[in-house]
Amino acid sequence: MFDSKEQIMQKLSIIISQQFAIKQEEVIPEMRFREELYADSLDIMELFSVLEGEFDVPQLKQEQILDINTVGDLIDLIAPYSYFYNNNADNRE
Repeated sequence: MFDSKEQIMQKLSIIISQQFAIKQEEVIPEMRFREELYADSLDIMELFSVLEGEFDVPQLKQEQILDINTVGDLIDLIAPYSYFYNNNADNRE
């Protein structure tokens, strides 16, 4: 799967750019979903349903998903579920 946060970010930037109709290069870890992408709770829940399949992330509680503020928060949430990232401490940042 993914063995670094950079690889997770690359995949996320593709998905987020498609979901929110922005350029892929505009997606950065500091980007805030509500303030910069004008995402509401439903947008974030829809995004996460796409990510569950892409990243093998289990269903999480709605509160956990809605606590995500930035793309970086999302990376931090996804990273532990990535098989290679989780099992290769040398790649952790």
